[in-house]
Amino acid sequence: MSERTPDPVKKQQLRPGAQRIPEGPTVAQDMQEEILSLRRRLRELERPERAGANADQARQHADAVYRDLTDPRSHEDPKRWLRMLGRLAELDPSMAPHFVAKYREKQPSGDPTALELAICCGGPEVLTLLKEIFGDPKTPAPQRHLAGVAMTGMGLVTQMWPEYSPDPALSELAGRYVGSADPADRRGAIGLLRLQPGDASRAQLQFIVSNDQDEMIRISAVLALGAAGDSSTMSFLRQYATQAAPRLFESDDDREFTPLEYALQHAMDTLKKRYPE
Repeated sequence: MSERTPDPVKKQQLRPGAQRIPEGPTVAQDMQEEILSLRRRLRELERPERAGANADQARQHADAVYRDLTDPRSHEDPKRWLRMLGRLAELDPSMAPHFVAKYREKQPSGDPTALELAICCGGPEVLTLLKEIFGDPKTPAPQRHLAGVAMTGMGLVTQMWPEYSPDPALSELAGRYVGSADPADRRGAIGLLRLQPGDASRAQLQFIVSNDQDEMIRISAVLALGAAGDSSTMSFLRQYATQAAPRLFESDDDREFTPLEYALQHAMDTLKKRYPE
C-alpha cells in the first residue's frame, strides 16, 4: 500500500464516542465484521472452558485490551490490530469489574473507553454503573453527557456489545431522558434503548429518527436501530431513507456519503445480515 493510499482499516476505525463518519461501506469493513462475528462465536463456544479463569488472569487480560485500544500503534500495525480483535472477543463478565473501576478512577468525567469496554463484557456490575450514571442525581451532568456520547458511537467496541436482558430500571431511565430538551441527554436515552432491545425501545428509537430536530441525534438513533432492530425495522429504515436520503438508492459509487446516508447504509446492512430476506 503506497503512502498516498489511506489504510481502509484505519479509516474505518473510530475511537470510542468519535463522531467522524467515513464516506461509505468498504470491503475492509465487511472483513472486520466477519472477523468480529467469528470471534464472538468462538467466545460463546469457549466460555464454559474459561469459566474457571482466576481473577488475576481476568485483570491482566482487561489491562491488555485497554492498553491495545488506547495505543495508536494498534490502528497502524495489522498484527496489532488482529491481536486487539482477538482480545476484544474474549472479554466476558469476569473482566467487567476492572473496567468499571477504571471508569470510576477518572473523575469527574469518567473514562468513556473503560465504559464501552465494560458494556462489552456484560454482567451485573455494568448495569449497576449505568444506573448510577443516569439515575443518581449526584452524577455530574458532563459525566452523564460523555457517557451518552460513548454509548451512541459506531466504533469497533460497540460492534462487540452483547445482548442485555430487559431491565425495567434502565428502560425507565431511557424514558426519562428521551424527551429531554438537552440533546446530550437524548443521546444517553438512545444508548440505553440500544441496550434494551424490544418493541417499546424500537418504537421510541423510530420516533426519534422521524421527529428529532438534531441531525446527530437522528443519526445516533438510526445506528441504534441497526443494533437493536428486528426483522420489521428494515422496512422502517427504507421508508425513512426514501424521504430523508433518497440519493442512497442511486447507483453512483464515486460520490461521498453524507453522515446520515452512511448511518442508514450501515444500519440496513447490519440488519440484512441478521435477517436475510
